[in-house]
Amino acid sequence: MKATLPLLPPSPKKYLRLAGIAAAILTLGPVRSGSAQGGPDIVWQGQHNGYVRYTTFSPDGQQLASGGDDKKNNLWQASNGTLLRTITQCSGLRCGSPLFGFYSKDGQQLATSGIKFWNVADGTLARALAIGGTNAFSPDWQFIASSVSSGGAYGTQTRSITLFRSDGSQVWQNSSLAAAPLFFCPTDNHSPRLGSRESISCGSRMVR
Repeated sequence: MKATLPLLPPSPKKYLRLAGIAAAILTLGPVRSGSAQGGPDIVWQGQHNGYVRYTTFSPDGQQLASGGDDKKNNLWQASNGTLLRTITQCSGLRCGSPLFGFYSKDGQQLATSGIKFWNVADGTLARALAIGGTNAFSPDWQFIASSVSSGGAYGTQTRSITLFRSDGSQVWQNSSLAAAPLFFCPTDNHSPRLGSRESISCGSRMVR
């Protein structure tokens, strides 16, 4: 089975598209992917057992991280598909799959569900924060936004958005917001947005 996967994605938008392609590849198992520029094939040397929940490129495009229902975070060499390291998210009956992964700006740490901060160089756990919900990280990694839904049946639920500092201390909370995706704009470290990146221009709607 073949899949086209350029060695180094040249733009942030292509990072996102290629991360989605990689998720499908890593679920299927070891396959070859040919370079669109005619370079050597990439053999992805491993797979996840179960669904892949996230894929994300490091800032320099040299590494790809993926997390799956096998409770593992895998770090791959993007240029040749080599599995560099496997980081076990957790263990036990209450262990949940890693649902997201974010590289730090310098590429030295990977943040996953929990929130857990892993050292990329050796796979050790640097620290953890007790922040639940759906999360978004500011571009400088100094703030973390958390979106939590609560209430009854669909249509009657409420959602609270909380902004935390990177040490886990709370900055502010808004408890009367409608359900929507949560994200930070690339140039704004302090104001998470509600809505899809495609439908909302950065600088238009702030959470607060």
